[in-house]
Amino acid sequence: MFPLSCGKEADLQNFMKCLMKMHAKDNKGVLFYETICSFREQRHTFIEAVPLPFEEFQDAPAYFRVRATP
Repeated sequence: MFPLSCGKEADLQNFMKCLMKMHAKDNKGVLFYETICSFREQRHTFIEAVPLPFEEFQDAPAYFRVRATP
């Protein structure tokens, strides 16, 4: 993930864990993905959370790969 400042990363990780626990009650996993856009030299990060049934969630790594940035 894009580095956060002022301790916000811990807050974000805690929120992500809460989302995972909430959807686990419904037998779903949560797929998170991040998009970083640059608007006039200002970076903006969008983090999407997509709940998926566990069967589909287990297959998700086959469809996604991590893109390394230079």
